[in-house]
Amino acid sequence: MAGSIGSSAGWHRGVASGRRGRLPAAILLGAMVLPAGCAAPPPPPPAVAADDHHEERRAACLNHSAAATPQAVIDACTGMIDGDAEPADITGQAYRIRARAELRLGQIDPVIADFEQAVRLNPKDAQAFLGLGRADDRKGRTDKAILAYGRAIALAPGLAEAFAERGRDYLAAGRVEEAIADFDEAIRLNPHDAASLASRGLAHARRDDTTDAMEDFDQALKLNPNQQEALAGRGRLAFAARDYDGAIADFDQAIHLAPRDVAAYLGRGDAYMRKGQYDEALADYGQAIKLSPRDPRVLNSRGNILRSQGRYDQALADFDAAIRLDPGFAIAYYSRGRVYQHLGDRDKAMADFNQAVSLAPHDANFIYSRGRLLLEIGDAVHGNADIARARQIDKNIGG
Repeated sequence: MAGSIGSSAGWHRGVASGRRGRLPAAILLGAMVLPAGCAAPPPPPPAVAADDHHEERRAACLNHSAAATPQAVIDACTGMIDGDAEPADITGQAYRIRARAELRLGQIDPVIADFEQAVRLNPKDAQAFLGLGRADDRKGRTDKAILAYGRAIALAPGLAEAFAERGRDYLAAGRVEEAIADFDEAIRLNPHDAASLASRGLAHARRDDTTDAMEDFDQALKLNPNQQEALAGRGRLAFAARDYDGAIADFDQAIHLAPRDVAAYLGRGDAYMRKGQYDEALADYGQAIKLSPRDPRVLNSRGNILRSQGRYDQALADFDAAIRLDPGFAIAYYSRGRVYQHLGDRDKAMADFNQAVSLAPHDANFIYSRGRLLLEIGDAVHGNADIARARQIDKNIGG
């Protein structure tokens, strides 16, 4: 376009040389004259106004006060995340904080999504992995939770909470030795952690180490007299030691602290039953069934009370329901078999005892009861063999 009358370069040269000339009309109108076939350049983007509220939202998310409501924290963190003005690790922190606030509102799926985003943006955030594990636990994804706690521990070996949470998951999965190892480490890192002491006590009780279990429960209650898990665990140990009054006292406190604890109602009901306080036992079993209507353990326990009161039809209904809910629940077959035996229906009793022994071949009570029934029907050979086998397992049975 050299020499063109519309050349802006030529015009500037003219201005610079001090020459005055007649300006083209297009220049006077503020437009550039372009040769044919040339497209106009895109207009510059509009100026973006500074976000005067970003720092305010940032502070309300990252440094929120304890008094801030969960929704206020969620809103602040959402604004900060949507603003896209932070490096990845800080944005990851905002996702983690928002997830915790969502968890307080019971929003499990968004919580998991936010924690997953947090660890993606900042894979070295141990607290985010800890939170992800807890969210997975709420969702019932124990295997994923164990993996998340493992990542948290690898990043922060001094994070006692991660050891404690993983220990509880190991215990729930029946991995008792791994659970105890994790509780040991959690307690070493935080000797005043009453909850981990109580959980370790439950693990010791699971492997019949009652001395260590009682020591842990007592220490937990010394640190926190309202440690509900320790009270319930100690109540179960008292029941096993036939200290039914002590068991009831501990379960009373445990239920007061956690009125929806089905196992505590069941434990107290069992203690009342052993004391012959059947009305109190039935009330506890009834409450447990109301809280957990599909728990075969509670139905079996209530059935045994009804059997002891001679209410055989109601007892059979409870045992039938327990078996429908869990066809592998051996003790319900045994309990139902005892009712049939009492009613004189030996064929049904034998079928139930056989099923109980098949499901739990090392249970001395089941084997002994079948042996006694075999003797009743005149099968001394097999009856005596069952009784001898039962006494090999438990030398005190039938004594």
